[in-house]
Parts: sequence; C-alpha cells; structure tokens
Amino acid sequence: MGAHKTLPSLPFLIAVARTPRHLEMDLNTQRFRAAGATGGRSLSCPVEQALRDAGLSVQHIDRLVFVGGPTRMPMVRSFFETIFGRQAEMGVDPMECVAHGAAIQAGVLNGTPPKTASAVRRQSS
Repeated sequence: MGAHKTLPSLPFLIAVARTPRHLEMDLNTQRFRAAGATGGRSLSCPVEQALRDAGLSVQHIDRLVFVGGPTRMPMVRSFFETIFGRQAEMGVDPMECVAHGAAIQAGVLNGTPPKTASAVRRQSS
C-alpha cells in the first residue's frame, strides 16, 4: 500500500464571528482509514435499529446492494459485508435500485407498500 495523499479543500465551510473559515488539510491513506473506522463503528447502531424496526435479523438478509457515494469506499463495503456475513452484489444497476426504493417509499407514503421486496421485483419484470 503506497503513501497516497490528497489535499481536500472546502472553502467557506463555516463562519465564525462573520469570518469565513475554510478547511484545507493534508489527508493520507492512514488518516483517512482511521477516520473511516470511527465512522464505520457509528453505523452499527442505525443498522441494528433498522433491523429491529423491520423485525428482521442479519440471517433474513440474503443480498447486499450498495448504492451511493460512500458505499464505493472499500472500508464501508467491508464493514457491511462483515456485519451481514456475505459479499455485496456487484452487478446491480444503482439507478434501478434507487427507482425501486422510491417506489417502495411512495407506496409507504400512499399506504400501499408491497408485502416484500420480492414483490417489487415481480412488478418490475
């Protein structure tokens, strides 16, 4: 593993006493991974809560599908793959996943959610 580094720059991130403050820092792989490990641990509680709310356990989850920016990070993928004990699906169209999720949420808001996620797959086929 090489010593990769970057210089993130976020101008006008906040204002203190009406003075803009900017974020500019050297960020290397080691520091990035350390920060990510802390963030990854903070994801455990929401995942566990979501499973409880759904009345499910990790054994009920048969597929992991990642959609979105942070899920492209190896440490995020690894975190979820460890929790659920399986590899993530790699051949899934992220835009299609977003569309299915939006359809499910629309049904929830409308009072007619599908009984299972597989019902959404059957409806779209």
